[in-house]
Amino acid sequence: MSRPPLAALLLLAAVTAAPHSARAEKQRRCGWYHNPGPGNVLLVDADDDWWISRQGSAPAEGFEDAYSPAFDDRARYDHAGVLITDGASYGYSCACADGRFGPPGSGQVIAIDRLVERPLAACKTDPALPPP
Repeated sequence: MSRPPLAALLLLAAVTAAPHSARAEKQRRCGWYHNPGPGNVLLVDADDDWWISRQGSAPAEGFEDAYSPAFDDRARYDHAGVLITDGASYGYSCACADGRFGPPGSGQVIAIDRLVERPLAACKTDPALPPP
């Protein structure tokens, strides 16, 4: 019985390994949690703008379960840095998201497992974060 050429073996190894390497590992990303308008939610960290939900599209898997109405009670600020007190849902705060994300530069959020608010000072004093 003849052996397959080395190139064929390498191709087979690459094809069978691809699905495993493409699977994103769970990560914690922390940064500015923005809600710029209805249906739009993103987390901005040092690596990227991670879109959790975009108006007119399905949100990232698990977002509805990870998001709780209690998160709406967080302190939110408008883009001038003024505390929002009128009950509007837009604005930004500081948070961490646990989940699976695409590679930096993709902005892809595959799934969200948990959202946790952080003190605003944690984001304001993080030199790696852009301004909100």
